[in-house]
Amino acid sequence: MVPITFNGKAIEGQDSTWASAVIDKEKHQLIIKLVNMSGKAKAQSLKLDASAVSETITTLANANTQIENSLQQPDKIKPVENKLGITGKEIKFSAEPYSLNVLKIKLK
Repeated sequence: MVPITFNGKAIEGQDSTWASAVIDKEKHQLIIKLVNMSGKAKAQSLKLDASAVSETITTLANANTQIENSLQQPDKIKPVENKLGITGKEIKFSAEPYSLNVLKIKLK
């Protein structure tokens, strides 16, 4: 586990947000999982201790919390992967309402 904090405290439900982080040593990658349980999008800014060379974010979200997949409609809710820009040691993104976000950050 890698510490991920906000104002010196672990992110454990403050403002309806939870987060955890680990390092994949084989891929030299930082993996951050962030959950936004709020009905509002939230701007996020993450500061890293190391420089990153690339990053992707995979998001599973839908503003309708009652939606579910079925055999007839298997893609009502599905993961969407995007690349994010890197500014030095800072990552900025928006966590959609009711979302699970997985960031994979390739470290230098």
